[in-house]
Amino acid sequence: MKPSSWFHRLCVAGVTAFMTISGTVHSGVAPLQLDLYDAADNALMFVKFYYDVEERNIVREVYMSDSTFIRKVLIVYDENGKRSQEISYNFNDDTSFVTTYKHDGTTTGFSVVDQFKIDQVGGMVNYETADPLNFDLKYEKSGASAVKVAYQEDEEGQLERVDVTDDDGALLYYGKFTNAEVAVKQRRKTAGASVPAIVQRRGGALVDVLFNLPIQRTVRCELMAVNGRRVAELFNGEVKAGVSTKRFRLNEAGVPVAASGVYLLIVSLDGVTVSSSKFLYQHIAAGGVR
Repeated sequence: MKPSSWFHRLCVAGVTAFMTISGTVHSGVAPLQLDLYDAADNALMFVKFYYDVEERNIVREVYMSDSTFIRKVLIVYDENGKRSQEISYNFNDDTSFVTTYKHDGTTTGFSVVDQFKIDQVGGMVNYETADPLNFDLKYEKSGASAVKVAYQEDEEGQLERVDVTDDDGALLYYGKFTNAEVAVKQRRKTAGASVPAIVQRRGGALVDVLFNLPIQRTVRCELMAVNGRRVAELFNGEVKAGVSTKRFRLNEAGVPVAASGVYLLIVSLDGVTVSSSKFLYQHIAAGGVR
């Protein structure tokens, strides 16, 4: 697969080589945004980064250069603090792509499949982590090179640029980082309350709430009508640290959703609202939850 074709597939999947591995690069200040360009300086897209209270990148949002939303990527870590999965959601919160990682010493590998489990990047791709600023991404089966990735830091150790080149060193794409210390600190303080809960509509009467919590929290999920009337309390209890999912069926006993219409699903942590998602509910015969 040609480097440009490989990189294009990664972009479509909401992942790029340097977005995928940038979590291993420790800069002075965690970046807020990455703007991506091709070798001819044409703006392609930009990526926003969000962090938890432990300053780990837990969510990315990917946009085209004209600010059209592409997808949100939720990053999952294992018990050792290493990335285990990245799950991409489209504008309708449907799962689009899943990136799975494996770690073996200084070698990290990743694969990307779509919602139908079809491979998107030509199999497992590996890279060495001995040098945190330079990576040679290779296909695991053939050993062939995919692309080379090199980061640049400023005098203070903050990421400022990343280049993606082919085997001959020809520039294919590059990205520029935005680092704003004050804004990052504010983002970090609020990240635990702004991105730990993602609401997903699963079709029919099913709704999932996906949690990514740094510590155990008291969680409350409420279904509200747009006029402010509480329709039902879906959940009220403790949720452990880590990634977990609560699934609710809106037309079952105890969740009296009879009428089609627009509803709000409110999620709060320790009494503080962190998510308010609006969606259209219809009876199954009329198409289910959209």
